Amino acid sequence: MESENFLNRLAQKCQAHFGAQCDKLTIIFPNKRAGVYFADYLSQKYDQPVWSPTIQSFDEYVAAQQDSNL
Repeated sequence: MESENFLNRLAQKCQAHFGAQCDKLTIIFPNKRAGVYFADYLSQKYDQPVWSPTIQSFDEYVAAQQDSNL
């Protein structure tokens, strides 16, 4: 039985609600490590290759927003 942690449940919801179009999402985590684990859980949900969502840490997101506003 798979562990029912938050990241695994989030991966299940992304797969259920967005199917192969989860590349339209941007998911922001408090740190990079959570994003790495989420990407691993998400990859286990698909039998075929799909584009993954944009996965960023909060710091990366803020830096990108600041760069786009300059």
